[in-house]
Amino acid sequence: KRLAEEAAAKKAAEEAEKKKLAEEAAAKKAAEETEKKRLAEEAATKKAAEEAEKKKLAEEEAKRLAEETAAKKAAEEAEKKKLAEEAAAKKAAEEAEKKRLAEEAAAKKAAEEAEKKKLAEEAAAKKAAEETEKKRLAEEAAAKKAAEETEKKRLAEEAAAKKAAEEAEKKKLAEEEAKRLAEETAAKKAAEETEKKKLAEEAAAKKAAEEAEKKKLAEEAAAKKAAEEAEKKKLAEEEAKRLAEETAAKKAAEETEKKRLAEEKIKKSQYEQYLSAGLAALKKQDYENAKENYKQALALFPNEDEPKNKLKEIRNILEARAKAEEDAKREALDAEKKRKEEETKKMAEEKEKMEEKTTGEAKELEDKKEKKEDENEFKIKSVGDEKNKDKNQRDKNNKIPPKSTGTKIKID
Repeated sequence: KRLAEEAAAKKAAEEAEKKKLAEEAAAKKAAEETEKKRLAEEAATKKAAEEAEKKKLAEEEAKRLAEETAAKKAAEEAEKKKLAEEAAAKKAAEEAEKKRLAEEAAAKKAAEEAEKKKLAEEAAAKKAAEETEKKRLAEEAAAKKAAEETEKKRLAEEAAAKKAAEEAEKKKLAEEEAKRLAEETAAKKAAEETEKKKLAEEAAAKKAAEEAEKKKLAEEAAAKKAAEEAEKKKLAEEEAKRLAEETAAKKAAEETEKKRLAEEKIKKSQYEQYLSAGLAALKKQDYENAKENYKQALALFPNEDEPKNKLKEIRNILEARAKAEEDAKREALDAEKKRKEEETKKMAEEKEKMEEKTTGEAKELEDKKEKKEDENEFKIKSVGDEKNKDKNQRDKNNKIPPKSTGTKIKID
């Protein structure tokens, strides 16, 4: 009875253990199914999100590429238009420059001709003025000499008239004196003698005064002649000095002009050298050296357009080169970005493949696990059946009625 009770209790325990194991296995299987379902749903959600993200990125990239292509095309069209306009403007500027240079050359030639004509006219006018001045001086000298001769003649005539008047006065006085003497008596003889003496003294004094007057007039005439000669000499010296100063000034002006022309020639030569050096450097694409030479040329002749145009051309070339380098850099960056995007895409694809592989491996492991569980269950059943068979045989041998028993097996 005790053995039967123990066997029944053992069997009940085994049944409970089996039930428990079956429930645990069923719960574990349900949990695994739930986990599988959750993982599958998460994978599906993740895959859908990744597909949506990929689609969004692809659409954004396509839109960006389209916008960049349109912008690049518009920029290229604008650049082409700008280059065409600049070429047209440059051509127009060159035509205008040629026309301006031709006009300047013509104007310069006309100005030189006018200057030559002006100088010739000034020289002729100066020569005519000098001839007129000489003629005027000669006429003044002749007029002065004629005036002096007239003055001398007048003075001589006045002296002769004065002398004649004196002679007439003397004759009159003599006649009056003779009449008075004839009328007077012998008493007046002494008075006559005294009067004669007085007259003689007066005549002598008058003669002396006349001689003094003549001497004075002669001295005045000599002084006047000397003053005229001095004036003539002074005028001649002043004229000579003026002519010498004019000649010296003219010579100095000519020297200054020669010096200016020589400096202008040297400056022009330096300008041409700078232009040649700039052109040579430009042909070699040595833009910095070319720019420096054209700057030096422009410093010599700031109003010249050629160095200005060349500097503008160099600036445009450098800007175009910088733009090309920037475009190349941007294209390199775009290529790098594209490469990285392709790498990212490739990695995403590889990740997706890995996930698919992992999912497949997980499924394979699950299948193997299920298969192993089935095998274990089969083994458990086989072992139980084998043990039951052995016990039945033992019970049969011991004459104990066979009992159905189970074996408790712990499964890891």
